[in-house]
Amino acid sequence: MRINILALAALMVFACAEVTPDTPTPTPGGDPDPVVKPVADTTKLIDESFGIYLGKGAAFGSEGRICVYNRSDDRLIDYVDFADLATVELREDGQLVPKEQITGTTVKNTMMDAIYSGSNKRVIHCTPVRIEGDSLLFKPHFGKIGYDKEYYITADASIVTGVDFKGIEKGQMCFRTCKQKTSSSEIVVAKTGKADFRTVQAAIDRASEQNGKARTIIIGDGVYRELLYIRDNSKLTLKAASGASPEISYANYDGWMGGTSYRPVILVENCDLLTFDGLILRNAFGSTAGQAEVIYNNDNTGKGRLIIKRCELWSYQDTFLTKGYAWIYKSLIAGHCDYIWGYPKTCLFEGCEIRSLAKGYIVQCRCTSASDKGFVFLRCELTAGDGLAASSMTLARSGGKATEYDNVSYINCAMSPVITSAGWHTSPSPNPSTATATSGWKEYGSSDLDGKTISLSGRASCAKILTEEEAAAYSTRSAVFADAPFTDADWLNP
Repeated sequence: MRINILALAALMVFACAEVTPDTPTPTPGGDPDPVVKPVADTTKLIDESFGIYLGKGAAFGSEGRICVYNRSDDRLIDYVDFADLATVELREDGQLVPKEQITGTTVKNTMMDAIYSGSNKRVIHCTPVRIEGDSLLFKPHFGKIGYDKEYYITADASIVTGVDFKGIEKGQMCFRTCKQKTSSSEIVVAKTGKADFRTVQAAIDRASEQNGKARTIIIGDGVYRELLYIRDNSKLTLKAASGASPEISYANYDGWMGGTSYRPVILVENCDLLTFDGLILRNAFGSTAGQAEVIYNNDNTGKGRLIIKRCELWSYQDTFLTKGYAWIYKSLIAGHCDYIWGYPKTCLFEGCEIRSLAKGYIVQCRCTSASDKGFVFLRCELTAGDGLAASSMTLARSGGKATEYDNVSYINCAMSPVITSAGWHTSPSPNPSTATATSGWKEYGSSDLDGKTISLSGRASCAKILTEEEAAAYSTRSAVFADAPFTDADWLNP
Protein backbone atom coordinates (compact mmCIF):
# COMPACT_ATOMS: atom_id res chain seq x y z
CA MET A 1 0.00 0.00 0.00
CA ARG A 2 1.33 3.42 -0.92
CA ILE A 3 1.11 6.06 1.82
CA ASN A 4 0.81 9.77 1.05
CA ILE A 5 3.71 11.56 2.70
CA LEU A 6 1.41 14.36 3.93
CA ALA A 7 -0.36 11.85 6.16
CA LEU A 8 2.76 10.97 8.11
CA ALA A 9 2.93 12.19 11.69
CA ALA A 10 5.99 13.89 13.08
CA LEU A 11 5.88 13.98 16.86
CA MET A 12 6.09 17.56 18.08
CA VAL A 13 7.30 16.40 21.48
CA PHE A 14 10.30 14.40 22.64
CA ALA A 15 10.40 10.85 23.94
CA CYS A 16 10.95 10.12 27.62
CA ALA A 17 13.97 8.00 26.70
CA GLU A 18 16.76 9.18 24.45
CA VAL A 19 15.57 7.29 21.36
CA THR A 20 14.78 8.42 17.85
CA PRO A 21 11.57 7.42 16.02
CA ASP A 22 12.15 5.74 12.66
CA THR A 23 9.26 7.77 11.18
CA PRO A 24 10.91 9.98 8.54
CA THR A 25 10.59 13.75 8.68
CA PRO A 26 7.88 14.54 6.11
CA THR A 27 8.66 16.67 3.09
CA PRO A 28 5.87 18.41 1.13
CA GLY A 29 5.32 16.49 -2.08
CA GLY A 30 8.09 14.04 -1.18
CA ASP A 31 8.61 10.81 -3.13
CA PRO A 32 8.98 7.86 -2.74
CA ASP A 33 6.43 7.07 0.00
CA PRO A 34 8.15 5.23 2.86
CA VAL A 35 6.45 2.48 4.82
CA VAL A 36 5.88 3.44 8.45
CA LYS A 37 6.18 0.58 10.92
CA PRO A 38 5.20 0.39 14.60
CA VAL A 39 8.19 1.23 16.76
CA ALA A 40 7.96 -0.70 20.02
CA ASP A 41 11.08 0.89 21.54
CA THR A 42 10.03 4.47 20.85
CA THR A 43 8.28 5.53 24.03
CA LYS A 44 6.14 8.59 24.69
CA LEU A 45 4.93 10.24 27.84
CA ILE A 46 1.28 9.62 28.68
CA ASP A 47 0.40 13.30 28.21
CA GLU A 48 2.21 13.96 24.92
CA SER A 49 0.76 16.12 22.18
CA PHE A 50 1.17 14.82 18.64
CA GLY A 51 1.78 16.70 15.41
CA ILE A 52 0.32 15.80 12.02
CA TYR A 53 2.21 17.48 9.22
CA LEU A 54 -0.10 19.15 6.71
CA GLY A 55 1.81 21.78 4.77
CA LYS A 56 0.93 25.45 4.44
CA GLY A 57 -2.61 26.76 4.16
CA ALA A 58 -4.44 24.17 6.28
CA ALA A 59 -7.62 25.08 8.14
CA PHE A 60 -10.03 23.10 10.30
CA GLY A 61 -12.68 21.06 8.55
CA SER A 62 -16.19 20.69 9.91
CA GLU A 63 -16.43 16.91 10.09
CA GLY A 64 -14.38 13.75 10.60
CA ARG A 65 -12.41 12.44 13.54
CA ILE A 66 -8.97 11.91 14.97
CA CYS A 67 -9.05 8.66 16.95
CA VAL A 68 -6.72 6.80 19.31
CA TYR A 69 -6.98 3.00 19.47
CA ASN A 70 -5.45 0.39 21.71
CA ARG A 71 -3.17 -1.53 19.36
CA SER A 72 -3.65 -4.89 21.10
CA ASP A 73 -7.41 -5.13 20.52
CA ASP A 74 -8.33 -2.17 18.26
CA ARG A 75 -10.42 -0.70 21.06
CA LEU A 76 -11.27 3.01 20.67
CA ILE A 77 -9.60 4.91 23.54
CA ASP A 78 -10.23 8.56 22.69
CA TYR A 79 -11.30 10.77 19.82
CA VAL A 80 -11.95 14.34 18.69
CA ASP A 81 -15.03 14.90 16.54
CA PHE A 82 -14.53 17.92 14.27
CA ALA A 83 -18.30 18.37 14.02
CA ASP A 84 -18.03 19.61 17.63
CA LEU A 85 -16.09 22.62 16.35
CA ALA A 86 -19.54 24.10 15.69
CA THR A 87 -19.87 24.61 19.47
CA VAL A 88 -16.68 26.70 19.82
CA GLU A 89 -14.94 29.76 18.46
CA LEU A 90 -11.30 29.98 17.43
CA ARG A 91 -9.29 32.72 19.15
CA GLU A 92 -6.27 34.36 17.54
CA ASP A 93 -4.01 32.51 19.99
CA GLY A 94 -5.32 29.15 18.72
CA GLN A 95 -7.47 28.41 21.78
CA LEU A 96 -10.97 27.05 21.23
CA VAL A 97 -13.60 28.63 23.51
CA PRO A 98 -17.32 27.88 23.98
CA LYS A 99 -19.89 29.84 21.99
CA GLU A 100 -22.33 29.40 24.86
CA GLN A 101 -21.74 29.18 28.60
CA ILE A 102 -21.12 25.63 29.78
CA THR A 103 -23.49 24.69 32.61
CA GLY A 104 -24.48 21.53 34.45
CA THR A 105 -26.99 20.73 31.71
CA THR A 106 -24.61 21.20 28.77
CA VAL A 107 -24.27 18.05 26.69
CA LYS A 108 -20.61 17.04 26.80
CA ASN A 109 -18.69 17.05 23.52
CA THR A 110 -15.07 16.52 22.51
CA MET A 111 -14.24 20.22 22.92
CA MET A 112 -14.72 19.62 26.66
CA ASP A 113 -12.78 17.55 29.17
CA ALA A 114 -12.77 16.53 32.83
CA ILE A 115 -9.71 16.72 35.05
CA TYR A 116 -9.69 14.72 38.26
CA SER A 117 -8.37 14.93 41.78
CA GLY A 118 -9.13 11.57 43.34
CA SER A 119 -12.83 10.94 42.82
CA ASN A 120 -13.55 14.64 42.35
CA LYS A 121 -13.63 16.15 38.89
CA ARG A 122 -13.57 19.56 37.29
CA VAL A 123 -15.39 19.87 33.97
CA ILE A 124 -13.57 22.25 31.61
CA HIS A 125 -13.54 23.44 28.04
CA CYS A 126 -10.38 22.49 26.20
CA THR A 127 -8.39 22.80 22.98
CA PRO A 128 -7.66 19.23 21.86
CA VAL A 129 -6.56 20.35 18.39
CA ARG A 130 -4.81 23.43 17.09
CA ILE A 131 -3.05 24.39 13.87
CA GLU A 132 0.43 25.80 14.32
CA GLY A 133 2.55 26.53 11.28
CA ASP A 134 2.47 23.56 8.93
CA SER A 135 1.07 21.08 11.43
CA LEU A 136 -2.04 20.14 13.34
CA LEU A 137 -1.37 19.44 17.01
CA PHE A 138 -3.54 16.84 18.71
CA LYS A 139 -3.75 16.40 22.50
CA PRO A 140 -5.68 13.38 23.81
CA HIS A 141 -8.15 14.06 26.60
CA PHE A 142 -6.95 13.89 30.21
CA GLY A 143 -6.34 10.40 31.58
CA LYS A 144 -7.20 8.49 28.41
CA ILE A 145 -3.66 7.31 27.68
CA GLY A 146 -2.15 4.75 30.07
CA TYR A 147 1.37 3.66 30.98
CA ASP A 148 3.27 0.94 29.11
CA LYS A 149 0.75 0.43 26.32
CA GLU A 150 0.77 0.52 22.54
CA TYR A 151 -1.61 2.72 20.56
CA TYR A 152 -2.24 3.90 17.04
CA ILE A 153 -3.85 7.05 15.72
CA THR A 154 -6.15 7.48 12.72
CA ALA A 155 -7.47 10.65 11.12
CA ASP A 156 -10.13 11.28 8.48
CA ALA A 157 -9.14 13.37 5.47
CA SER A 158 -12.07 15.72 6.15
CA ILE A 159 -10.64 17.09 9.42
CA VAL A 160 -8.79 19.81 7.46
CA THR A 161 -9.30 21.84 4.32
CA GLY A 162 -6.93 23.80 2.12
CA VAL A 163 -4.31 21.06 1.68
CA ASP A 164 -4.05 17.69 -0.01
CA PHE A 165 -4.44 15.62 3.14
CA LYS A 166 -5.33 11.95 2.56
CA GLY A 167 -5.92 11.10 6.22
CA ILE A 168 -4.07 8.64 8.47
CA GLU A 169 -4.91 4.95 8.37
CA LYS A 170 -4.33 2.17 10.87
CA GLY A 171 -0.64 1.30 11.11
CA GLN A 172 0.70 4.63 9.90
CA MET A 173 1.03 6.34 13.28
CA CYS A 174 1.89 4.08 16.22
CA PHE A 175 3.48 4.68 19.58
CA ARG A 176 4.19 3.05 22.94
CA THR A 177 3.94 4.86 26.26
CA CYS A 178 6.52 4.91 29.04
CA LYS A 179 6.38 2.64 32.03
CA GLN A 180 5.29 4.33 35.22
CA LYS A 181 8.30 5.44 37.25
CA THR A 182 8.77 4.74 40.91
CA SER A 183 7.24 7.42 43.13
CA SER A 184 9.58 10.29 43.86
CA SER A 185 9.53 13.48 45.91
CA GLU A 186 10.40 15.39 42.70
CA ILE A 187 8.43 15.31 39.46
CA VAL A 188 9.79 17.04 36.36
CA VAL A 189 7.58 18.75 33.77
CA ALA A 190 9.15 20.04 30.56
CA LYS A 191 7.96 21.06 27.11
CA THR A 192 10.89 19.27 25.48
CA GLY A 193 13.66 16.88 26.46
CA LYS A 194 13.71 14.29 29.18
CA ALA A 195 10.94 14.69 31.75
CA ASP A 196 8.26 12.83 33.66
CA PHE A 197 5.38 14.77 32.08
CA ARG A 198 4.62 17.39 29.45
CA THR A 199 1.67 18.90 31.30
CA VAL A 200 1.39 20.31 34.80
CA GLN A 201 -1.98 18.67 35.49
CA ALA A 202 -0.61 15.20 34.79
CA ALA A 203 2.17 15.89 37.29
CA ILE A 204 -0.37 17.08 39.88
CA ASP A 205 -2.36 13.90 39.32
CA ARG A 206 0.77 11.80 39.90
CA ALA A 207 1.80 13.80 42.97
CA SER A 208 -1.63 13.27 44.50
CA GLU A 209 -0.78 9.61 44.99
CA GLN A 210 1.62 10.67 47.77
CA ASN A 211 -0.62 13.23 49.43
CA GLY A 212 0.71 14.41 52.78
CA LYS A 213 4.37 13.89 51.89
CA ALA A 214 6.54 16.81 50.78
CA ARG A 215 6.58 16.78 46.97
CA THR A 216 7.87 19.25 44.40
CA ILE A 217 6.79 19.59 40.78
CA ILE A 218 9.67 21.22 38.90
CA ILE A 219 8.48 23.03 35.78
CA GLY A 220 10.73 23.91 32.84
CA ASP A 221 10.57 26.88 30.50
CA GLY A 222 7.70 27.39 28.13
CA VAL A 223 4.00 28.23 28.10
CA TYR A 224 1.74 25.52 29.50
CA ARG A 225 -1.74 26.13 28.10
CA GLU A 226 -3.81 24.39 30.76
CA LEU A 227 -6.59 24.70 33.28
CA LEU A 228 -5.55 23.12 36.59
CA TYR A 229 -7.33 21.38 39.47
CA ILE A 230 -5.65 20.79 42.85
CA ARG A 231 -7.83 19.36 45.63
CA ASP A 232 -7.25 17.82 49.07
CA ASN A 233 -3.50 18.07 48.59
CA SER A 234 -1.01 19.03 51.28
CA LYS A 235 2.72 19.80 51.20
CA LEU A 236 2.83 20.18 47.43
CA THR A 237 5.08 22.73 45.69
CA LEU A 238 4.90 23.82 42.05
CA LYS A 239 8.24 25.45 41.31
CA ALA A 240 10.10 26.87 38.33
CA ALA A 241 13.18 24.93 37.29
CA SER A 242 16.46 26.68 38.00
CA GLY A 243 16.84 29.65 35.64
CA ALA A 244 13.43 29.08 34.07
CA SER A 245 10.35 31.32 33.91
CA PRO A 246 7.53 28.93 33.02
CA GLU A 247 4.05 30.28 32.36
CA ILE A 248 0.74 28.54 33.01
CA SER A 249 -1.78 30.30 30.81
CA TYR A 250 -5.31 29.75 29.58
CA ALA A 251 -8.28 31.93 28.70
CA ASN A 252 -11.34 31.39 30.88
CA TYR A 253 -14.13 33.57 32.27
CA ASP A 254 -17.65 33.54 33.63
CA GLY A 255 -19.26 33.76 30.20
CA TRP A 256 -17.72 30.41 29.19
CA MET A 257 -17.79 28.60 32.55
CA GLY A 258 -20.24 30.14 35.01
CA GLY A 259 -19.46 30.40 38.73
CA THR A 260 -16.37 30.90 40.86
CA SER A 261 -15.43 27.21 40.83
CA TYR A 262 -15.46 27.02 37.04
CA ARG A 263 -13.99 30.23 35.67
CA PRO A 264 -10.45 30.33 37.21
CA VAL A 265 -7.37 29.03 35.45
CA ILE A 266 -6.29 27.26 38.66
CA LEU A 267 -8.90 25.85 41.02
CA VAL A 268 -7.52 24.98 44.47
CA GLU A 269 -9.78 23.23 46.97
CA ASN A 270 -9.07 22.29 50.58
CA CYS A 271 -5.29 22.21 50.28
CA ASP A 272 -2.74 22.95 52.99
CA LEU A 273 0.84 24.08 52.46
CA LEU A 274 0.36 24.39 48.71
CA THR A 275 3.15 26.53 47.25
CA PHE A 276 3.64 28.25 43.89
CA ASP A 277 7.21 29.46 43.42
CA GLY A 278 8.73 31.38 40.50
CA LEU A 279 5.83 30.91 38.06
CA ILE A 280 3.97 33.21 35.70
CA LEU A 281 0.26 32.50 36.13
CA ARG A 282 -2.05 34.11 33.59
CA ASN A 283 -5.72 34.17 32.71
CA ALA A 284 -5.42 34.98 29.01
CA PHE A 285 -9.07 36.06 28.64
CA GLY A 286 -7.65 39.55 28.10
CA SER A 287 -10.73 41.74 28.61
CA THR A 288 -11.77 44.13 31.37
CA ALA A 289 -15.40 43.01 30.97
CA GLY A 290 -15.72 39.63 32.67
CA GLN A 291 -14.85 37.82 35.89
CA ALA A 292 -11.70 35.85 35.13
CA GLU A 293 -9.66 34.56 38.08
CA VAL A 294 -6.13 33.23 37.78
CA ILE A 295 -6.40 31.39 41.12
CA TYR A 296 -9.42 30.54 43.23
CA ASN A 297 -8.23 29.21 46.58
CA ASN A 298 -11.45 27.59 47.77
CA ASP A 299 -10.50 26.54 51.29
CA ASN A 300 -13.66 25.34 52.99
CA THR A 301 -11.72 24.10 56.04
CA GLY A 302 -10.76 27.62 57.11
CA LYS A 303 -7.31 26.30 58.05
CA GLY A 304 -5.53 25.70 54.75
CA ARG A 305 -2.36 27.61 53.90
CA LEU A 306 -1.54 28.85 50.40
CA ILE A 307 1.95 30.20 49.69
CA ILE A 308 2.84 32.19 46.56
CA LYS A 309 6.48 33.29 46.19
CA ARG A 310 8.17 35.24 43.41
CA CYS A 311 5.26 34.69 41.03
CA GLU A 312 3.30 36.85 38.60
CA LEU A 313 -0.52 36.72 38.49
CA TRP A 314 -2.11 38.39 35.46
CA SER A 315 -5.73 39.08 34.64
CA TYR A 316 -8.13 42.02 34.79
CA GLN A 317 -11.22 41.39 36.92
CA ASP A 318 -11.01 39.12 40.00
CA THR A 319 -7.40 38.02 39.38
CA PHE A 320 -6.95 36.40 42.80
CA LEU A 321 -9.74 34.94 44.96
CA THR A 322 -8.98 33.33 48.29
CA LYS A 323 -10.34 31.92 51.52
CA GLY A 324 -8.46 30.66 54.57
CA TYR A 325 -4.82 31.66 55.10
CA ALA A 326 -2.43 32.85 52.42
CA TRP A 327 1.03 34.39 52.23
CA ILE A 328 2.07 36.08 49.00
CA TYR A 329 5.72 37.11 48.95
CA LYS A 330 7.62 39.29 46.47
CA SER A 331 5.09 38.64 43.72
CA LEU A 332 3.27 40.70 41.11
CA ILE A 333 -0.53 40.80 41.08
CA ALA A 334 -2.08 42.68 38.17
CA GLY A 335 -5.66 43.59 37.30
CA HIS A 336 -8.22 46.37 37.41
CA CYS A 337 -11.50 45.48 39.17
CA ASP A 338 -11.62 43.78 42.59
CA TYR A 339 -8.54 41.95 41.38
CA ILE A 340 -7.75 40.84 44.91
CA TRP A 341 -10.85 39.60 46.65
CA GLY A 342 -12.46 36.88 48.70
CA TYR A 343 -13.20 35.59 52.18
CA PRO A 344 -9.79 35.30 53.88
CA LYS A 345 -9.03 34.59 57.49
CA THR A 346 -5.62 36.19 56.97
CA CYS A 347 -3.96 36.91 53.62
CA LEU A 348 -0.64 38.74 53.72
CA PHE A 349 0.91 40.39 50.66
CA GLU A 350 4.52 41.08 51.64
CA GLY A 351 6.95 43.01 49.45
CA CYS A 352 4.66 42.61 46.43
CA GLU A 353 3.90 44.80 43.43
CA ILE A 354 0.18 45.48 43.07
CA ARG A 355 -0.24 46.74 39.51
CA SER A 356 -3.44 48.37 38.27
CA LEU A 357 -4.01 47.96 34.54
CA ALA A 358 -7.22 49.97 34.07
CA LYS A 359 -9.56 52.16 36.11
CA GLY A 360 -11.21 50.36 39.02
CA TYR A 361 -10.69 49.02 42.53
CA ILE A 362 -7.90 46.89 43.97
CA VAL A 363 -9.60 44.93 46.77
CA GLN A 364 -12.99 43.63 47.75
CA CYS A 365 -12.86 41.85 51.11
CA ARG A 366 -15.65 39.69 52.49
CA CYS A 367 -14.39 38.42 55.84
CA THR A 368 -16.96 36.32 57.66
CA SER A 369 -15.76 37.48 61.10
CA ALA A 370 -14.95 40.97 62.36
CA SER A 371 -11.83 39.55 64.05
CA ASP A 372 -10.29 38.16 60.84
CA LYS A 373 -7.15 40.03 59.74
CA GLY A 374 -8.41 39.88 56.15
CA PHE A 375 -6.13 41.32 53.47
CA VAL A 376 -2.90 42.88 54.74
CA PHE A 377 -0.47 44.66 52.41
CA LEU A 378 2.94 45.06 54.02
CA ARG A 379 5.70 47.07 52.31
CA CYS A 380 4.08 46.66 48.91
CA GLU A 381 4.27 48.95 45.87
CA LEU A 382 1.01 50.04 44.26
CA THR A 383 1.89 50.80 40.64
CA ALA A 384 0.07 51.55 37.39
CA GLY A 385 0.20 50.06 33.92
CA ASP A 386 1.14 52.17 30.92
CA GLY A 387 -1.31 54.96 30.17
CA LEU A 388 -3.41 54.66 33.31
CA ALA A 389 -4.30 58.15 34.53
CA ALA A 390 -3.74 59.46 38.03
CA SER A 391 -6.59 59.02 40.53
CA SER A 392 -7.99 56.05 38.58
CA MET A 393 -7.92 53.53 41.41
CA THR A 394 -9.16 53.10 44.96
CA LEU A 395 -7.63 50.86 47.60
CA ALA A 396 -10.85 48.88 48.09
CA ARG A 397 -14.60 48.85 47.71
CA SER A 398 -17.16 47.02 49.79
CA GLY A 399 -19.40 44.13 48.84
CA GLY A 400 -22.09 45.95 50.75
CA LYS A 401 -23.25 43.11 53.02
CA ALA A 402 -23.84 43.50 56.75
CA THR A 403 -22.69 39.92 57.35
CA GLU A 404 -19.28 40.47 55.69
CA TYR A 405 -16.45 42.62 56.99
CA ASP A 406 -14.20 44.88 54.96
CA ASN A 407 -10.96 44.12 56.77
CA VAL A 408 -8.14 45.55 54.64
CA SER A 409 -4.86 47.07 55.87
CA TYR A 410 -2.10 48.89 53.96
CA ILE A 411 1.05 49.13 56.08
CA ASN A 412 4.17 51.03 54.96
CA CYS A 413 3.19 50.77 51.30
CA ALA A 414 4.44 52.94 48.45
CA MET A 415 1.66 54.24 46.21
CA SER A 416 1.73 55.78 42.76
CA PRO A 417 -0.52 58.76 41.90
CA VAL A 418 -2.98 56.26 40.43
CA ILE A 419 -4.56 56.03 43.93
CA THR A 420 -7.20 58.69 44.61
CA SER A 421 -6.70 61.16 47.47
CA ALA A 422 -9.79 59.72 49.21
CA GLY A 423 -8.15 56.30 48.97
CA TRP A 424 -11.29 54.20 49.43
CA HIS A 425 -14.49 53.79 47.40
CA THR A 426 -17.36 54.51 49.80
CA SER A 427 -20.46 53.46 47.87
CA PRO A 428 -21.72 51.12 49.18
CA SER A 429 -20.55 51.90 52.71
CA PRO A 430 -18.09 49.45 54.23
CA ASN A 431 -18.73 47.22 57.21
CA PRO A 432 -17.89 48.46 59.79
CA SER A 433 -18.95 51.93 58.69
CA THR A 434 -16.20 53.39 60.86
CA ALA A 435 -13.01 51.36 61.08
CA THR A 436 -11.29 50.42 64.31
CA ALA A 437 -7.72 49.29 64.96
CA THR A 438 -8.83 45.67 64.41
CA SER A 439 -11.64 45.82 61.84
CA GLY A 440 -12.42 47.75 58.66
CA TRP A 441 -10.27 49.81 56.30
CA LYS A 442 -6.89 50.77 57.78
CA GLU A 443 -3.70 52.48 56.62
CA TYR A 444 -0.34 53.40 58.08
CA GLY A 445 2.97 54.84 56.84
CA SER A 446 2.02 55.32 53.18
CA SER A 447 4.52 56.97 50.84
CA ASP A 448 4.95 57.74 47.18
CA LEU A 449 7.09 55.51 44.98
CA ASP A 450 10.15 57.62 45.80
CA GLY A 451 9.70 56.97 49.51
CA LYS A 452 8.32 60.42 50.41
CA THR A 453 5.54 60.35 52.99
CA ILE A 454 2.17 61.27 51.53
CA SER A 455 -0.58 63.13 53.34
CA LEU A 456 -3.53 60.99 54.39
CA SER A 457 -5.65 63.92 55.53
CA GLY A 458 -7.99 63.54 52.57
CA ARG A 459 -8.75 59.86 53.13
CA ALA A 460 -12.38 58.76 53.43
CA SER A 461 -13.70 59.26 56.96
CA CYS A 462 -14.85 55.63 57.25
CA ALA A 463 -11.21 54.47 57.12
CA LYS A 464 -8.75 54.62 60.01
CA ILE A 465 -5.21 55.96 60.02
CA LEU A 466 -3.42 53.72 62.50
CA THR A 467 -0.95 54.88 65.11
CA GLU A 468 2.47 53.26 65.24
CA GLU A 469 1.35 51.20 68.22
CA GLU A 470 -1.84 50.05 66.46
CA ALA A 471 0.05 49.26 63.28
CA ALA A 472 2.42 46.89 65.12
CA ALA A 473 -0.09 44.03 64.79
CA TYR A 474 0.29 44.28 60.99
CA SER A 475 3.93 45.35 60.65
CA THR A 476 5.75 41.99 60.63
CA ARG A 477 5.04 38.59 59.15
CA SER A 478 4.93 36.92 62.52
CA ALA A 479 2.58 39.55 63.95
CA VAL A 480 0.15 39.24 61.07
CA PHE A 481 -0.16 35.48 61.59
CA ALA A 482 0.11 35.56 65.38
CA ASP A 483 -3.52 34.52 65.83
CA ALA A 484 -3.47 31.81 63.14
CA PRO A 485 -4.08 28.22 64.34
CA PHE A 486 -0.63 26.91 63.42
CA THR A 487 2.19 25.87 65.73
CA ASP A 488 4.88 25.73 63.03
CA ALA A 489 6.48 28.78 61.41
CA ASP A 490 8.49 27.02 58.69
CA TRP A 491 5.79 27.68 56.11
CA LEU A 492 6.62 31.42 56.33
CA ASN A 493 10.21 30.86 55.20
CA PRO A 494 11.16 32.81 52.04
